[in-house]
Amino acid sequence: MTLFVAVPLLALSLWRARAGSLAGRLVALGVLGYLVYGYAIFAFSVAINAMTLLHIAILGLATWGLILGVVGLDPARLDAVVGGRLPRRPAGIVLTLISIMFGSLWLGQIASSITSGMPPPEVQRLGLVTNPVYVLDLAFALPLLAIAGVRLLRGAVGARAMAVAALAWTAVMGLSVIAIFGFDAAAGQPVEPTVVAIIAAITGVAATLAAVGLLPAYRLG
Repeated sequence: MTLFVAVPLLALSLWRARAGSLAGRLVALGVLGYLVYGYAIFAFSVAINAMTLLHIAILGLATWGLILGVVGLDPARLDAVVGGRLPRRPAGIVLTLISIMFGSLWLGQIASSITSGMPPPEVQRLGLVTNPVYVLDLAFALPLLAIAGVRLLRGAVGARAMAVAALAWTAVMGLSVIAIFGFDAAAGQPVEPTVVAIIAAITGVAATLAAVGLLPAYRLG
């Protein structure tokens, strides 16, 4: 997923951003968010090995690239170019529901672990003492999706651009999760079809909304 989708997409979007494309810049931010998320997991939960320094380097570069990319955005210009065709209410509801759904799921698993004194089955299977996804989602990713959704519903300045970047991130992350399911199935691990269908639906909706929001911006440069 990282090698064949995220890296080429980042290279293309950075090339477009260098030419002045706001759409390219937003897609780059979404992909950088994916890299920050993924390599935070590698840097903090994978045992030290020959790739550790590379994991840390990618995490640091992607994080600073994301921060500097967001700081340099002009909300007024973004509103004039990006997300003009994005259906404000449906996109806002989708982002808000995603944050609520996964937030409730992770909080339920944490609560169950606290009451039972046993780590969740997924954490046990991975041989970890905790799940880094809980931390990243509950502390950073899901609040950002919720903020993007609520700001979009309220029609705040720069909300459409923020929502487009959040939707692009959701789509790339969804593809990554689907790829994990594929490798699990190929290795003979049990995969729940209902879960795969839900993730696929979320990924498809997010990708479609992001594409609709980005289309006018690509036409304008």
